[in-house]
Amino acid sequence: MFFGFLKNGVKGLFHGFFSGEILRWAPFLIALLLLLTWGVHSFRVLSPGLADSSDGRKVIEEMIAKIAKTDPQAAEQIRAASQGKKEKGLAVALLYQKKVKGDRGIVELADQLATGSPLLELFDLATDSTICPDPDSRREFIAAHGSILALTGSEEIFADRVQAQVVVRQHMARIERAKNSPDWPILKYDALAVAILDGIEDPLLRSYYLDNREWLGEALAEFRGKNKDGEPIPPTPQDWGALIAVAKKYHPLTRDVVRGDGADQVAGSEGLAMFLDHGDTINGDIIKNGDIIKSCTDKGLPALETVAVLFANPAWPATSEKLVEIFQNRKTVWAAAMTSPLVLNLDEKAPKYSEKLISKFGHDGIATLVLNVCQGFEEPAAQSIDKYGDLAIYSLKKYGEIRQFQTAMKMPGGFRAPAYMVIKGNAGLITVNNQFAVDQEFNANGDPQGKWGWKDVPIVGAPIHVVRNFANDVPNEWGDLGWAALDIADGVLLVATIGTTAGGTAAKQAAKQAAKKIAIEGAEAAAKASIKGSRAGALIAYKNAPQL
Repeated sequence: MFFGFLKNGVKGLFHGFFSGEILRWAPFLIALLLLLTWGVHSFRVLSPGLADSSDGRKVIEEMIAKIAKTDPQAAEQIRAASQGKKEKGLAVALLYQKKVKGDRGIVELADQLATGSPLLELFDLATDSTICPDPDSRREFIAAHGSILALTGSEEIFADRVQAQVVVRQHMARIERAKNSPDWPILKYDALAVAILDGIEDPLLRSYYLDNREWLGEALAEFRGKNKDGEPIPPTPQDWGALIAVAKKYHPLTRDVVRGDGADQVAGSEGLAMFLDHGDTINGDIIKNGDIIKSCTDKGLPALETVAVLFANPAWPATSEKLVEIFQNRKTVWAAAMTSPLVLNLDEKAPKYSEKLISKFGHDGIATLVLNVCQGFEEPAAQSIDKYGDLAIYSLKKYGEIRQFQTAMKMPGGFRAPAYMVIKGNAGLITVNNQFAVDQEFNANGDPQGKWGWKDVPIVGAPIHVVRNFANDVPNEWGDLGWAALDIADGVLLVATIGTTAGGTAAKQAAKQAAKKIAIEGAEAAAKASIKGSRAGALIAYKNAPQL
């Protein structure tokens, strides 16, 4: 899922976010690099002769003699720097550079030695008998931190080697701090834990992370925060601490959500982040997503489905009671709510009809139509669609923004107004908000008065084939119904703002734009695509939509 996206787009991610902001992003970069590239680079430093080199001076002299033939200056730099250095650490560093980059790697290391090489610092630690007392522990230590070594000269990630040096130095500083931790026996073989736990002092949180790092480490390494504009920002130790705390509070539920139930249902960092409090309130009380998820699962709701519904509907004022009620009584609404961010808003406005409307018209974006065109009379509109189907859809779209029609929809029995306009046409606007006039044509149940039926209706307000199809129970096509609605951008804005304090205004303004050329399905399709393609991006869009 999201982890795969990061792995595939790692080069663009680094080039896009880290240029000029290396210090700010370094902790996140270290965590992500260690996660993504450990297996790629660690084998290079585990080859025979590297970790087990015992005769450091001999290796150094052999390397100096070899490089002197092509670069005498580099040879002298290595010789000068080797005076007073730990010979074994320098020998292993030279072997590593030779193994990975050939002679060019040795020259690069020679350039770094004058000012201090973090690569050499790491190998000095690896060859320190108080840290790694035997070859096996030395190999394990080098393997654990092998990925970070790749940064010292990775042209794919850093165009500027100095930036890579900064990142590696920061990691080395964390290792030095970790050496004083009671968790050092574990940390020295887990570079990701070193990066994540640096700055987290609570012993209970540290202990919980170390006990659960197999699944929690990946989720934390994936996590990125966002600023008020929805742009990605690096996680801070406080962010990681909050995620560890919430994982601990709701364990084992958080573990089950992060792991999911297979490759297609892995929630990862986004699933874990859904347990955090997002600052929204209901009647002044902070919404505690973690409490909601736990309460729902305690009552039998599937954890992953609950998280998916909350993720897809961040602007919907969720409570466990409402979620349980929908899950138990409106299965179609529940299923659609996992991918469609407007379904629960429709259910909120018209709970009596939402299940039937989503079952019959859900694929046509019926929630978008009702919430956009029928603001202020959503329930009678839903009742009308339930009663008259395609005829109501056509009539609501055609007359939904006209004041007389809106007044009629809000009157008792207003659900009949769309059908009334079908038989009266535009002239019906004069009498549609006259209760007596509508009663002359339709009874209280919305059926035609007298003996006439829809097959006999004098067509005025709708294309004849639309009414004929309705009379014969034949579905109409989009073009038949005239669902000309929103420009794609306006559609996405509608999806993003429905349910927020500014949602009504934004949706209304979007609906009145002159460029209403694309069908309403554009908004619904765009919403679904945003969730399917990038769940994190969808969450950012819904929570931080620009206001018109």
